[in-house]
Amino acid sequence: SISQSGDFALVADKGNHNIRHITIATGVVTTLAGSGSSGSADGTGTYASFNQPFRVAVSPDNTFALVADSHVLQLLCPRCPGFRQYK
Repeated sequence: SISQSGDFALVADKGNHNIRHITIATGVVTTLAGSGSSGSADGTGTYASFNQPFRVAVSPDNTFALVADSHVLQLLCPRCPGFRQYK
């Protein structure tokens, strides 16, 4: 999903169980969240885990994103304390 501003994109890396952040202007790719192992844990950065995430949606104001994986819907929110799961 591309941000409203067009500055970045968030991509679900299904096979590696991660969410990637891509800076559009430079093409730099970083891991925003995910441990790299299949799971379903709340946490920040690599302390969060996903089970084959397949879809990411960025909010219109770029303050949060929703991630769908095979078991839950997770909220990514830099200003929130950690990640939240909605089963």
